[in-house]
Amino acid sequence: MQDLPCEFSEPEEPTVPRIVKRDKGQVVVELLPAVNENGPITAYRVVVVYEGGRSAFRKDMLKSFQEAESEGLPYYIAAELDPQVR
Repeated sequence: MQDLPCEFSEPEEPTVPRIVKRDKGQVVVELLPAVNENGPITAYRVVVVYEGGRSAFRKDMLKSFQEAESEGLPYYIAAELDPQVR
């Protein structure tokens, strides 16, 4: 048996979720599975980005709602989902 080097990289940009329903401050979205060509998918993150935010979106600066709010960021991680759960 021979060990072969293997490199993982970020997955392709996912399809934008489809908004199924908006009601009383809640949004239901449909997420499509991500393409898994660059290695295993370990989690799906649902990120809320406010339109017209003063700072540019930076994925390296993603934070929880509370952290983003205290730092004045116009985006936050709303959910992190296990890709195995359907």
